[in-house]
Order: sequence, then structure tokens, then C-alpha cells
Amino acid sequence: MPTVASIMSSPVHTVHVDSFANEAAQLMWDHDCGCIPVLDAAKRVVGLVTDRDLCMAAYTQGRDLKRIPITSAMARGVHFCRPDDPVEIAHEIMRRNRVRRLPVLEVSGKIVGIVALDDLAARAEPAPAGKSENLARTLAAVGTPRSVQVAAAIESAEQVRGRGPAVKRPAEPERTKEAGPHQNRMGWEGNSPEIESLLAGD
Repeated sequence: MPTVASIMSSPVHTVHVDSFANEAAQLMWDHDCGCIPVLDAAKRVVGLVTDRDLCMAAYTQGRDLKRIPITSAMARGVHFCRPDDPVEIAHEIMRRNRVRRLPVLEVSGKIVGIVALDDLAARAEPAPAGKSENLARTLAAVGTPRSVQVAAAIESAEQVRGRGPAVKRPAEPERTKEAGPHQNRMGWEGNSPEIESLLAGD
């Protein structure tokens, strides 16, 4: 079974948590990448910043990138995977959390790569029947706006209740978690059955 290490991008270009947004933008331009991990003094991942994050920070703050601290643009938390995880685990984490990129961390917390949705699509090996459906489900889940998913959940609940009283808007799961060495990779309280099965080697 292919592992994350076989498809991830490495080495990883990073910025320090005390950096400014223009430094991340320069790295993106120089290395043709759209995501930069943010590290603290101990080389631990404390956030991620994407090209979209930089654009929105510049727009909402009305300042030049060299005057915007990276901490005001980055996502303060990450979902991640391990280099020896099966590729299916990366699929599942992206689907569950609707993210396009995952830092790849060793057990110590050291970042050794990044795996992106494009990697899953472009570098996947030819696979038996069923694997293409796996990729399609990941693409569909990541590309579905949260508002659409919430609306679908409400509609389903209303049908079950026979068009009863208005259904309370379902609470959204927390998406950002600290990426310490013992953090649950899903960023949720527990792993899904699919993750547990893969980790158990079933």
C-alpha cells in the first residue's frame, strides 16, 4: 500500500513565526508553491499560510505584506499526517476536514514534507477498482462549500422529522488543532472507523 512519504513534496520551505507576510509570499513565488508552514523557535509547526490567506490579509487589513505579521494571516493550527501513513489516511483526513494540504510530521513533531490534493490526484499509482472512487470522494468533499453541506444536513433532518419544527443548525466541528506529536491526526475527538481500520492494518 503506497504511503504518504512516497507522494509528499519535500523538502519543505518554511517561515518563522516572527516573520512578515512578504517573506512567505517571496517563498511561494521562488518555489512555485501555494502553502508555507509557520514554525516556532523549536521548529514545531504552529500554523499554515496559503496564497489565499495572504491575499485576504492584504485586502482586509489594507496594508502592505511587509507590514503584516505572519501570525495575523496564518491558520493557527493544522491537521496533519505521518510519513508512514497509508495514502488512504491522507484522503480521509482531507475529506473529514475539507482541507487541501497536510503537513507531514514525524512523531517528534518535525515537519518532513507536505502532501496536497494535487499529489493524491497526480502521483497516485494505478490502482484496483474502487481507488478512483476514493479520489473522487475526496475531491468532492474538499470542494464542497461548508454552507452547502450544512444545508444538506438540515434538509435531511427535516425529511426524517416529516417536515416538523425547524431544525437547529448543526454545530460545525472544530477545524484547527495544535499539531503536537500526540495530536489526533483528524483534529476531531476520535478517528473514523476507516482510519482505525487502516491504522490497525485491516
